[in-house]
Amino acid sequence: MRGPTLAATPESERARDNVTGAHVLTGEMLVWSDFGRVAAPLAIQVVLTEVVRSRAPKKVLLAGPRAAMLVENLPATATIEILLRSIPDSRVVSDAAGLHDRASLHIGGIDAYDNDTGFDLVVALGGPTRLLGPDSTGMGEAEVVARLAGLLAPEGTLVVDVANELGLHELLAAQPLLDVDDDDAWHIGADGFNHRRLHLAELEGVRQDQGLTTDALFGAYPTPDAHHLLVDGAALAEGTPRLTDAARRHSCRAAERHFRDIPALRDPRGTVERLVDGGVVTQLAPAWLLVAHRGTAAQSLTLPAVIDAETWVDPAWARIHSVDHGGVSSAVWASGNVDAEVNVGAITRDLAPQTPANGRILEMELRDACARRSHRDIRMLVEQYRTWLRDPSVWTTATAERRGFATIDNVVIGDDGTLSVVDSSWRRAGVLGADDMFVLALRQFATRLMASAAPHPWKTSTTPDELTASLGAMVGTVVTSDVVWRVVRVQSEIAAVITPSDLTVAELIETSLELGALPLNLPSANSAGFRELLAHDRMRSRRMREHDGQVAWLEGTLRHRDRYIRDLERIIERYEETLTWKTVQAIRAPRRIATQKAVSTAKSTANEVLPPDFMSKARRLARRAVK
Repeated sequence: MRGPTLAATPESERARDNVTGAHVLTGEMLVWSDFGRVAAPLAIQVVLTEVVRSRAPKKVLLAGPRAAMLVENLPATATIEILLRSIPDSRVVSDAAGLHDRASLHIGGIDAYDNDTGFDLVVALGGPTRLLGPDSTGMGEAEVVARLAGLLAPEGTLVVDVANELGLHELLAAQPLLDVDDDDAWHIGADGFNHRRLHLAELEGVRQDQGLTTDALFGAYPTPDAHHLLVDGAALAEGTPRLTDAARRHSCRAAERHFRDIPALRDPRGTVERLVDGGVVTQLAPAWLLVAHRGTAAQSLTLPAVIDAETWVDPAWARIHSVDHGGVSSAVWASGNVDAEVNVGAITRDLAPQTPANGRILEMELRDACARRSHRDIRMLVEQYRTWLRDPSVWTTATAERRGFATIDNVVIGDDGTLSVVDSSWRRAGVLGADDMFVLALRQFATRLMASAAPHPWKTSTTPDELTASLGAMVGTVVTSDVVWRVVRVQSEIAAVITPSDLTVAELIETSLELGALPLNLPSANSAGFRELLAHDRMRSRRMREHDGQVAWLEGTLRHRDRYIRDLERIIERYEETLTWKTVQAIRAPRRIATQKAVSTAKSTANEVLPPDFMSKARRLARRAVK
């Protein structure tokens, strides 16, 4: 069986880890760590905080590596048990678990864990692939959920995630998310594991069979092992337009950033927007996060409708956004920082909530106009954006420092046609001029548009820099190479501070300039949707067939002329072999020689008899006579 090897030690010797004191239930996974393969469950922190506040659990089970990362969010007075699969992971968690007086660690699968005392709260993340090991008894998702529900106290709460086989991550990805040769795929083909995941209706049946009452069912994005966005589809169906707009913004941004470097079958941003509008954001989520309780007397929970944890920025800048059922947003620092703002160099960020007007992201409006090939609509939107950036009533002394982050993907066009910034928490010391900001935002939009191979009215060989110049020219803005370099420098200086990148500012500038000058509308080959790439490939193939036809015609013409030349050469050769040709050549040779000798003799005689300058005078006289 594939996967990490098991410790071949006697049961008595592996009962406890001598460093952490963790109980070894089954053979632990040697030279293995889940922490390097999964992401911290930042969004679930909000759910766990509300559960702890409302229901004050006294006995808690954290099962799986991602659940173990939440130990610091539990009260120090609670009795905590943590279930992991390897000793190295237990040693990482032991430091945080050591802050709790009544915390204990266990090594093994959920199948081997047995505790007669019911838990007030069970948090299990990762499903069978993270809760079981290669020597565990195989279990499907339904069996795992039933096993976890059996560990609950009469009024206990269960927080569990279940992967969706029909999730958007599988439907959009153009390549398998799990390599069958990777150690993570050890469960494929193993006995006891289901050949497919649960469907949503089947999960509902399992919940009912276990006597659980649902508190909330979130759609988890963007992947089952790294869901940083939680969306409550039921809340969206009953919520306000402001809530729907907020869910659309957060979902589109999460999908676009996840598929930025992953081959996709179609544009993820537009697809997720349609899922939200169509009310199927939960049904097609990569995973579901079920929050349920046993019995009917449990304290009610007031959970947000949307929870979005930022992972695209450096951890020092990351925030966790929560949107309630009325569409009102709030934010906290993911690091637990209690300061009102964070400052590094010229960049500052605060906890300002996202409160834009109801409406749609400006970038989606521009993409739709490009797809319609409507130059008029494109020009109107670009002109409206430039006018807004120049409006002194919008960018006052108090807000001018935020203009450097008012990019097209961070601006919403309201139902009344007005523009407003979505995330206004960023500031940059030193005001960025309106015209430079306009060019910077156009260039970012052009790069994303080209990278996604989205439809547009320009030729396919257009580069992002050329498209930036075209968009600017629509409203009378001349985009020169000096302006491009200036805005790229500003963009790179910001990116070097806020994004988790090891590149220097100079390297970021060089990379950005290269991408802007790259033709064939593919700054990043993996960023284009497969359908768009297929259409692009068909167009290039058609042109190649046309060129091949032209080349074939030219080659045929050359072959015809070669044959004609060879026929002429054979005719000449036959003439040269005739007696007449040979006779003429024989007669012409003496006559030519005699003529040459006569002319030479006449010239030498004339030079001797005539005066020295007579010949030159005769030539001049002849030229005048000819004229």
